[in-house]
Amino acid sequence: GPAVLACKTGSPIIPAFLIRQKDNTFKLFISDPIYSPQTSNELVEQDMIVSVIREYIRVIEKKIREYPTQWLMFREFPVK
Repeated sequence: GPAVLACKTGSPIIPAFLIRQKDNTFKLFISDPIYSPQTSNELVEQDMIVSVIREYIRVIEKKIREYPTQWLMFREFPVK
């Protein structure tokens, strides 16, 4: 959803994370904006969306690695 909207409107995605501190306050982290690639004949819309999604995932994975105890699964995650 966010990647499609960003590609169609040219708006960036700005990843933001709230990390709970030991004193039950929160620290806000705002990452660099993720812009969709410029339109060109070589990049079709689907490729642009995939590019934005990959960058978004990279940012989220980095934050989860930094704060693994802050990540919560709302459903059972199958381990293979």
